Amino acid sequence: MRKKISPQANLCILCSLFCFILPAMSSAAEMGDLTIDIEIATTTLHEWMPSITYNPIDNEFLVLWHTTGAREEGGERMYSVHAQRISPDGELLGKPFSPVESYGPERRILPRAAHNPFTNQYMVCLARGQEDTDWDPFITLLASDGSSLYGPVPLSEEPTKSNHVSIVFNSERRQYLVVYNDSRSGPANVYGIIVGEDGTIVKEDFAITGAVQDTDGGRINAYPCYNSKDDTYLINWEDFRNANTWRDPGDIYGALLDGDGTIKENDIPMVDDYRKDDEGDQRVQNIAYNPDRNEFLASWWDSSPSLEGGGGVVGRIINSDGVPEGSDYVVADAPGYQSFPHLVYV
Repeated sequence: MRKKISPQANLCILCSLFCFILPAMSSAAEMGDLTIDIEIATTTLHEWMPSITYNPIDNEFLVLWHTTGAREEGGERMYSVHAQRISPDGELLGKPFSPVESYGPERRILPRAAHNPFTNQYMVCLARGQEDTDWDPFITLLASDGSSLYGPVPLSEEPTKSNHVSIVFNSERRQYLVVYNDSRSGPANVYGIIVGEDGTIVKEDFAITGAVQDTDGGRINAYPCYNSKDDTYLINWEDFRNANTWRDPGDIYGALLDGDGTIKENDIPMVDDYRKDDEGDQRVQNIAYNPDRNEFLASWWDSSPSLEGGGGVVGRIINSDGVPEGSDYVVADAPGYQSFPHLVYV
């Protein structure tokens, strides 16, 4: 049975397209009911998969999401990417805007951003549908007010068949690491690209995970985190080495990279409970870095039978050298469905 914890943090929780901003708290019990929310976008266009990025220079948040709904009844589904700036008090700053071109049948999904405090700019990554490859990773550079500075442009000259693009800023090198899953050669692997702060390619796409078998379900949905003390990246992903497809129960594995993209440690088993007692499905993972302890905290949704309500959130400390510390433990487990964790260290 996993042990449980009580959080101590300043939290910003993003759920659907309502934002809840919470003050510091000493225990989970003091959180109380979330009775106040901030309406960001509630149209009929099916807003989906929001992400949030903090801007410490202007002390505000940038929220991104995509839509997949038809613009008229019975019409074709359209895809578009949208954004909204939000103050630390929860006020909407200006109107929602689109960081890429207007909607259309060409799919644009899963936008995420990283903020550069030196230039006070956002680099936004997303997956964009292409006729020949189905999906490719794109980036676009935004000013702090949301205006477009560069792009959107594809990251790879090769057809990638990519999805689940994510990004993190390297404050030592003033570069971005973009990661995504790529099925150009069969079952999906995780790839990375290093991009300069102006959008130029510093290191072309490189494989982070190794070759997989045809019967392997692949590795998808990678999440990167940067360690500013050691100039390293810790990445984790949904891993289906013990499955036939990504629809089967998966595990969470990771890798530790140098700041230049060199792999230091690979196939780090953050959780692999295949054929073990209390076996479950693990997905939608992420990581936060703690500079005070020089360590990481990884978390994920977990469907282990011992958790209530069909699933909870589980976490595990990962040392700066990529070695998991101790065993994993329950972060959130209550009646009802607990999923899509997002960690922020403050």
